[in-house]
Amino acid sequence: MGQSLDLVLDEAVRDGAIADGEVRAVRRALYGEGAPVGEAMRLLWEADKKRKAHSPEWSALFVEAALDVAIRETPPHGYFPADKAQKVIEALGEKTEARVDTVLEALVSIIEKAQDVPTDFSAFVLRKLKNAVIYSDETTASGEKLTPGVIGLPELALIRRTVWGAGGEGLLAVSRAEAEALFDIADATAGAPNAPEWEEFFARAVGNYLIGATGRTPLSRQEAFSAWHTDYESDMVGMLGKMLAGAARTMRGQGIGEALNERSLSDRVALRIHAEEEARAAARDQAEKLTGEKADWLLERVRRNGLVSGPEAKLLQFVKREAILLSPELRKLVDEAA
Repeated sequence: MGQSLDLVLDEAVRDGAIADGEVRAVRRALYGEGAPVGEAMRLLWEADKKRKAHSPEWSALFVEAALDVAIRETPPHGYFPADKAQKVIEALGEKTEARVDTVLEALVSIIEKAQDVPTDFSAFVLRKLKNAVIYSDETTASGEKLTPGVIGLPELALIRRTVWGAGGEGLLAVSRAEAEALFDIADATAGAPNAPEWEEFFARAVGNYLIGATGRTPLSRQEAFSAWHTDYESDMVGMLGKMLAGAARTMRGQGIGEALNERSLSDRVALRIHAEEEARAAARDQAEKLTGEKADWLLERVRRNGLVSGPEAKLLQFVKREAILLSPELRKLVDEAA
């Protein structure tokens, strides 16, 4: 497969423009023999660097192959482990330019499709997006043009997909590293004619870190195998028991372990949801008191440039509205910004 794919790719990118028929030939060479796509991803990446024109068909193939390598080829399927994420970070590097309609689209799609991603990886993708926002005038996979130095709707869509997708299972919790990356993007575009939606998105995303219930901790590979491999009834319920051990104190009456053993599978799932909601509510009550380390971090970030930008002002409004307690110094800053 490797040799035939190599030849097909050479022909496809010879003039820098990849026609739809050439993309179909690449797809047949890539998937025709059922060999692992990971062995061919390097060839696709090298060919992509020679491409001079946007091709929706090529973008779709590149992203599909990247998803195969990231979350489909090795079990447990749908899981993007920290060791694989680190290899991607090392391969791309912090300073290497990433093509928007292929490499960046693939990174964002991995975050969207994976069950969960390490927070270091999503923060890395946000930093890549910052570089694209500042410097790139390329076309996105959907055919929209970026404007250097401006967060327009295409740029915001990529940022939003990364942050919301990184929450996993719809349970969003923005990490410190992700919030830092969002602040860097806001600093780099301060004063630009950004999309009006950007300020509100920034405030809610960073506000989620400041006043969120919990931070995200990706499952280990062993935990993922335990949760998603073999029989659902035995393995998943066992996994739920481990996950809820720390939340047992929130339940009234019998302990969570005893309740899980005595109830039906549907009741046990409902019990799990109830316990998690109770634990999140307790954590949220504590998190809404914005004092200490997080308050100090916010003060340092807002004061870094000497001026309160539009997104930062919107964030301070969010904090004033949502937090039940602010540190004295943060309260002063919020009042001054108002």
